[in-house]
Amino acid sequence: MILAIVMTYSLGTALNKYNVALLIASYLKTLGVMTGPIGLIVFMFLATAVLSCIVSNQAAVILLYPVVVNLAQEYDQLSVLQFIIILMMGASTAFATPVGYQVG
Repeated sequence: MILAIVMTYSLGTALNKYNVALLIASYLKTLGVMTGPIGLIVFMFLATAVLSCIVSNQAAVILLYPVVVNLAQEYDQLSVLQFIIILMMGASTAFATPVGYQVG
């Protein structure tokens, strides 16, 4: 589990270094223009919640953090702090499935 989280740091760095996070953020900006800030917040929450059920919640936040930082820079209606709170809330739903939170 710890090894997976550590490996996610390098993947998050690679997303930022090779501008993949910026590309994803530009697509999400068009989604935000179509749905508004509430729709964008709901989408980011659901994306984080689904990802945290597949991988650990820490890994989901590490992967999506560069995306939301770039998205907050491009989409002026929401701040980085609002996106980070959405990431934390979405990652906290990892207990909702047995895949995201192992019991026993």
